[in-house]
Amino acid sequence: MDSGGESSGKAAVPEAVAERGATILYTGIECSAATKRNVKKFGGKVVDKFSSKVTHLVLGGTFKRTIKLLCALATCTANGGPFIVDEKWVTASVRAGKALDEDQKGFSATSA
Repeated sequence: MDSGGESSGKAAVPEAVAERGATILYTGIECSAATKRNVKKFGGKVVDKFSSKVTHLVLGGTFKRTIKLLCALATCTANGGPFIVDEKWVTASVRAGKALDEDQKGFSATSA
């Protein structure tokens, strides 16, 4: 986190996300029991319903318009809201033992 108050041009992970860990919601794909267990190891959790506590929405397969996605988009702001990521982000975060930077190439489900 940038503590000097200067902007690096990249969106920082909101302080609340860093403090409470990742709350992950899947849409268009099922989360395996093993992944749920592994996410808990780095302080995160996988939930079944959208709420204001969701920090990451994982899109499965193709970009489909789902209720969960629409809820995530409706709550996105410049300073927060859930990150919309590909399942690769979850896999890499589990391997690293922590929630990784969502802006890394290949993790964002909305990047080209």
